[in-house]
Amino acid sequence: MNEKADTDPYAPPGVNLSTPPPDQQPNPHDVEKQIFGLAISGLIMAYFGAWLLVVCGVLVFADAWLAGIYRWPGKKGFLNISPMAWGICTHLLFIVVFPLYMIARPRLKTRPGNQRLYLALIIAGILNAIALLIQAIYPEFALTPG
Repeated sequence: MNEKADTDPYAPPGVNLSTPPPDQQPNPHDVEKQIFGLAISGLIMAYFGAWLLVVCGVLVFADAWLAGIYRWPGKKGFLNISPMAWGICTHLLFIVVFPLYMIARPRLKTRPGNQRLYLALIIAGILNAIALLIQAIYPEFALTPG
C-alpha cells in the first residue's frame, strides 16, 4: 500500500516520490569543516594582502551555503563543488570563478538564499574587479609589493 502511494502515474519513470525535493533535504556538508578550510585559505590570501579577494571568497561561501549550492554525491560535473570549494576557488581564481559562480548560481541553488547577502556579494565583486583593473593598469597603486 505504501508503494502505491509513492507512485504517480504522471511522474517520469524511475522517479521516487518518497524522497523530499532538494530544497527540503538537509545540508550534506559539515559547516565547521567548511569554515575551517575557508579560513585557512583566507589567512593565506590575507598574508599576501589580498583582502578584497578574502571578502569575496567569504561572501561566495556564505551565499552558496544559504542558497543550498552543495556538492551532491553521485552528481557529476565541473560546477558540483561544495560552498567551501567555491570560496577557495574565488580566493585563488577570482577573474574566472566569480563570473562563473554568478552565471551558474540561479541554476545551482536549491533554496532562495539571502537577497541582502547576494547584493553585498555583487557589490564586493564589482569593487574587487575595479581594484584588479586599477592594479593592472597602474601597477604603482598595487597594495602588495612587486
